Amino acid sequence: MGLGLVDELYRPFVGHEELLPQLAASIAALLDERRPRACAFPVGLGTGTSDHELARDAAVHALRPRGWCHPIAYAELPYAFNFPSRLDERLLNFPARVRRFVGPTLRPGVKQDAVRCYETQLQHVPSWERALEPGTERLFHVRWSS
Repeated sequence: MGLGLVDELYRPFVGHEELLPQLAASIAALLDERRPRACAFPVGLGTGTSDHELARDAAVHALRPRGWCHPIAYAELPYAFNFPSRLDERLLNFPARVRRFVGPTLRPGVKQDAVRCYETQLQHVPSWERALEPGTERLFHVRWSS
């Protein structure tokens, strides 16, 4: 289900602070409608675009007051292994406590199909093929600070 927003590469520039309330409200409405037990969102590792951070911040705003939905952060691939120090920095400055866990790994065929949905962007991302390897996912339990 789309939220009616497009990637920064394909829209006129609109600032993070201007888009954040709209995206957070859209995510909150979707969470309230679907009432999932868990929701995964990016740590915010992308380069050259603020969309990764925007998605993270909007998810945090939407999820924090919804204690019934368990937040799970994921390190975007292949950025997690292309920029390991960035992952460490983002986790140190994350707006909650996080703890890494080993989650389910997609079967290689399913994972390849999912990665290939981003063919227009793959040419700009070094080492994207590593994202196809089983077990490369980085998942984190999120616990909101009191």
